[in-house]
Amino acid sequence: KDIRTGRINAILVWKENRLARNPKESGIIVQLLQDRVLECIYVVSSNTIITPDSDHMISQIHFMMANQFSRNLSSDVRRGLEYKAKRGEYPRPAPLGFETYGEVRKRNIRPSKEASPQIRQLFELGATGEYSLTGLHKYADMQGFRTRRGKGISKSHLHSILTNPVYYGQFYHNGE
Repeated sequence: KDIRTGRINAILVWKENRLARNPKESGIIVQLLQDRVLECIYVVSSNTIITPDSDHMISQIHFMMANQFSRNLSSDVRRGLEYKAKRGEYPRPAPLGFETYGEVRKRNIRPSKEASPQIRQLFELGATGEYSLTGLHKYADMQGFRTRRGKGISKSHLHSILTNPVYYGQFYHNGE
């Protein structure tokens, strides 16, 4: 929006893959260059300046390579997560209220003895139907509920906890 209104006329970006992750985005950017709405794009990692007079075919090749890199990375990450799950390993860092246990390549998660009672209480209060998300958030704040970094939990983080299937039924098994 700022580029189209003329408020911004240049882009500084680390790599092309930070700028255009799909053909539509790269086409828009090249068109903005050709229309001289954008005066230049400076790509820091390659010390490249792309201007309206640059060879846009080369720019499109770079953007398409960035797009393919992004697609390959997504596929590789998905495959790695699926492989961990098939091994019975929880494929991500332990969510708030859980702890990691087990040997490397066999790690799993279980409710943490310290934080799980607080999370269980939030679920129980939410299940009464008497609390909105805002009310639960205020309650959690008043009870001193904190993230691993010691900060108060945000309302969006609380919402993600309350809607994350990982938590369903976990806190009624005494941490086992």
